Amino acid sequence: MPSRSTVLQRLALPEAGILDQEPLFWKRTHGIRRDGDVLHFAAGSDLDLGAYLNVFHPTQWQTHTGAQEFTLDLNGQGRFILSIRAHGPNAAISVRQEMEVTLPFRLTLPAPQEPELWSLALHALERGQITACDWSTPLAPKPIKLALCITTYRREAEVARTIARLQDLIIKHDLSEQFTLIVIDNGQSLTLPETPKTTVIANRNLGGSGGFARGLLHARDIGASHCLFMDDDASCPSESLLRTFALLSLAPDTAVCGAMIGAAHPNLMWENGAVFEGRCRPQFSGTNLARIEDVTDMEFSALRPKSAGHYGGWWFFAFPAGKVETLPYPFFVRGDDISFSLANTFHQITLGGVVSIQEDFSDKESPLTQYLDLRNHLSQYLVHPSTCPSRLGAAGFALRFIGRSLLRMHYETCEALLLAWSHMIETPDLFETDPEATQARAEVAALYKTERWSEDRMPSGLLPPKRNPLWKQILSRLTLNGHLVPFWTNIAPKTAVHPNVRAQVWPVMMTSGARLYDRSGTRAYTVTHSKRRFFAISLRALALALRWTLAYPSIRAKHRASYARATQEPYWRGEFEKPLN
Repeated sequence: MPSRSTVLQRLALPEAGILDQEPLFWKRTHGIRRDGDVLHFAAGSDLDLGAYLNVFHPTQWQTHTGAQEFTLDLNGQGRFILSIRAHGPNAAISVRQEMEVTLPFRLTLPAPQEPELWSLALHALERGQITACDWSTPLAPKPIKLALCITTYRREAEVARTIARLQDLIIKHDLSEQFTLIVIDNGQSLTLPETPKTTVIANRNLGGSGGFARGLLHARDIGASHCLFMDDDASCPSESLLRTFALLSLAPDTAVCGAMIGAAHPNLMWENGAVFEGRCRPQFSGTNLARIEDVTDMEFSALRPKSAGHYGGWWFFAFPAGKVETLPYPFFVRGDDISFSLANTFHQITLGGVVSIQEDFSDKESPLTQYLDLRNHLSQYLVHPSTCPSRLGAAGFALRFIGRSLLRMHYETCEALLLAWSHMIETPDLFETDPEATQARAEVAALYKTERWSEDRMPSGLLPPKRNPLWKQILSRLTLNGHLVPFWTNIAPKTAVHPNVRAQVWPVMMTSGARLYDRSGTRAYTVTHSKRRFFAISLRALALALRWTLAYPSIRAKHRASYARATQEPYWRGEFEKPLN
């Protein structure tokens, strides 16, 4: 291969502890054995690489980099029947090339005239092995320096494994001159030695916002051209990182938004990019990644221009550091990634196979996270005018947010939501003056006692419930889940809620109480029907809606002034100079 060509995609391999579901990588028959990075084939065995992590996207690379031809390199030994399949719109599949090959083998193909994805299928004619399967382009990479920025808080074991894994990856692919690793230790608990390519910075617990702001400023200080914000457990396949680096080296002005799948359902897409349009709207949620037809539809749709409200989650978000005009806003957590994308004019794309694996967000739901989430939404409305049509629209969203928790009998969560709304009205500089969210966390913690996990084993026979019949759905809405019905606690049953649907409203409808379990099945808490709390919270919410609506212009002006101050370098430099806690 010419020395100035660029490898776009390598063979993605399952990685234990990261992502190891084979249907996302390939289909194989018996007789194929993996030994590290080498695949050993028995005669007559078959490997089909038409899967989410290994299908090749020539149209995507052509669109983003201008590449006009692509070279396939198969290294190893043995004779194979090689089929190259083209996957087109509407699930059309055709055989583009089929031939007998002897490894090593190279084939160059022009970029397709119409949108296509390509996949490989290999049939072994004799015993053999494959040591590499690369797609490249003759375009020469531009010199870039990528800073991998990780923010962590007292997850010493996870971040130690991450550092070791990333350092091994950098050494393996000879990227030590192009990569640097910055770890922001918000818990001030890491004792790992620094290396020439790894910097650990002890930081006050300023949440993800403050951690990533510090990582970005340090990356600028050391001359990094690009930053990649990523989780401290680096829960993305190694190939995701390498593909991102290849894309940035060919299209330096681009920002790459990593997709996300949930650990509980790794075959389903959680989001492949997201849009903030009054609320967060994950893109391509529910796409079956084990079906190449569904993957093809998703990838062709993802090529369309992104809307103005598009943003990338900070579990994996790579961007040119020089394009940043507005630094992260001190949300602490929740909303920082949304605001960062809305405030900066990144050319955002998603890239096939660039994905992170996350725990189910419903397990993290609590009064505090709901407080932070409502605060985040209201801030976006106030600061970014394109995100919300009117003051009434913002008030309506807050009321729906609170109403959802009222129907679920999560009254302590409602109290936290009321607190968030009142803070947004009364303390417009709260983000700026309390970036550690010390006041907010203390006030919310004092609110809840029952919505707190305690040890309890989930009943072995508990299954996810079926949705209520239509008549029951209608009745539950008309009665506001029994809050309008006298003696409801004497009439309605109590229920136990499976963790798969814990965050939903419908499993607790037409009940007077619920025991909710977490994903591990070892913790639970109970909520109970209360008319007194329901109506008291409802009246307070309506009063806040009135205050918000009447004072909206003044509230908005004060929040925008605070936002303008707290997203600039002097503000964050000042915060980082303060003593550690």
